[in-house]
Amino acid sequence: MIDPAPYGQPPSILLYDGECRLCVLVKEELERHPHRFPFQFVSYQSEVASTLLGASYQPGRPQEAYLVEPNGTIRQGVEAFLPCVQACPGGRIWLLIWNKVGIVRSLIRALYRWVAAHRYRWFGALPSTETKQEIP
Repeated sequence: MIDPAPYGQPPSILLYDGECRLCVLVKEELERHPHRFPFQFVSYQSEVASTLLGASYQPGRPQEAYLVEPNGTIRQGVEAFLPCVQACPGGRIWLLIWNKVGIVRSLIRALYRWVAAHRYRWFGALPSTETKQEIP
């Protein structure tokens, strides 16, 4: 089971697409609940993201979100949001289903990739807000 970072441990870093309207809206909603979602949010278009992802970083718009955990583990795609699921009502049940039912996991991954592929067409783009953020 995925647990939030213990008190005093650095937060996980969620790398989101800073040019995607949907991604920014989701990030802003998560930021409204810092006790439920104790992440640091960093735009994928920043130098920090490039440093954190190293050789796997590709400039421009990412295909998916990334979660960099304090121990250096990197989760990507829908797996980057699994810690968020646990904090939601009924989240533990969804995580149990995720862990036990392979077809559900495959369907959710496919749905995530489908939305990610069409997010700019459906929700629009924002001007690039690349900023010089310090590495946490």
